[in-house]
Amino acid sequence: MGACTNLGMLYTRIGLHDRAIAILNEAIQFRPDDVDANRNLAIAYYAMGDLDKANEQMQKYVKLDPNSPEAYNNIGLIFYQKGDYETALQHFRKAKELKPYDKQYIYNEGLALAMLGQNEEASKAFRESSGFVEGEEMRQTFIKESEANKWRELYNQGHSAMEYGNINRAIELFNEVIKLKPDMLEAHVNLGFCYRLKGDREKQIYHFEQALKLNPDSSEVNYNLGLAYADSKMYPQAIERFNKAIEIKPDYKDAYFNLGTTFYKQGKYTDAIKAFEKAVELSPNWLEARLNLGSSYIKINDIKNATVQFEEATKRNNNSAEAYYNLGVAYMRDNRFNEAEIAFQKAVEIVPGHQMSRAMLKEIETYKKHNRNSQ
Repeated sequence: MGACTNLGMLYTRIGLHDRAIAILNEAIQFRPDDVDANRNLAIAYYAMGDLDKANEQMQKYVKLDPNSPEAYNNIGLIFYQKGDYETALQHFRKAKELKPYDKQYIYNEGLALAMLGQNEEASKAFRESSGFVEGEEMRQTFIKESEANKWRELYNQGHSAMEYGNINRAIELFNEVIKLKPDMLEAHVNLGFCYRLKGDREKQIYHFEQALKLNPDSSEVNYNLGLAYADSKMYPQAIERFNKAIEIKPDYKDAYFNLGTTFYKQGKYTDAIKAFEKAVELSPNWLEARLNLGSSYIKINDIKNATVQFEEATKRNNNSAEAYYNLGVAYMRDNRFNEAEIAFQKAVEIVPGHQMSRAMLKEIETYKKHNRNSQ
């Protein structure tokens, strides 16, 4: 979900705060302990002027990263804006304690002191903020901070490479991230996606399994591991993950759809029907889910229910040649040849090159000709 976090940051920068808040909340739902998403959500609320929510969110960020001077400084700014200068001062000083040589934190301390009427101390803070520390000391501090945050830089580079379709480079960068920070969930998830695109099923499974260890209660991770298992025809394992994803997120339509697909591939058509029915219930206009539901009914020779689903598919998606083709097949299975002919003709009308429908029309023509000759 690093993509959501980065997009949220972009929306904040260009002033689309509502969009930023929506997408960052989505990232946090995926992973509640995502430090970057929590911080950026607080910043988005602050930029929007919602100081109470900004403070609430920044407090969550502090719990996730209690040694972050930036977090305490930001909380100080929130209270400063609210006019609570005493609380603001406490947080500016905490930020300065964690990062003594940051001139901005010292300057902010001076602002709060000035508003509290402590002019002598305020003047001292302002002088200190405009002074200089030893060059070597500053350099060493910078080096330490750069090393500590190297993984963030690599992750952002990997994400950019992935967005531009440079999958090999993205894989290199995300692997470097994991060397520095083995417990970074997003790096493992993105590696899973990258290896899926490369067709490397074994590594795809490995990284989604690692992600699951880091966040076993994520519906998205369980779902994607299920897809990885299904790609490798590890159907029992895939079913287990899809069911877990549904347990966590009961309205997860994609999980129901792929659960149905997996049961279908195993020949468990009754189970497939239950899963596809749920997918269709959650998304009535989902053509593929409804066609798969109809096909599952065909497999158990329930032509009546299959026909109901295919007819509904044509009503909801009247430009789908596949829907009309499947309806035609169901009509033929029920010896409703005239209706089948109309359905196949409609499919050909939508897609003139629909060869299966053309083939079925020839069969119907042959059947009718044979009947005429035998009379």
